[in-house]
Amino acid sequence: MLDHLKKFVEAHNSGNERLAFAMGYDCEVNGPNERNCHFSLFAKPEYTKAWEDGKKQAQTEANRQA
Repeated sequence: MLDHLKKFVEAHNSGNERLAFAMGYDCEVNGPNERNCHFSLFAKPEYTKAWEDGKKQAQTEANRQA
């Protein structure tokens, strides 16, 4: 479990905006949890923006299906 958390944090610290996007998307689809709302996802403005964009993308897709 600790190794998984370590890899997760390292991925965020590497500047991976794609991961932030995916976690925002996951948050909208599956609801918030410790992984998709982890504080490191918001450590930089560009991460926050990517997370918000992912969440919006999931909302847009859900609205198309409705």
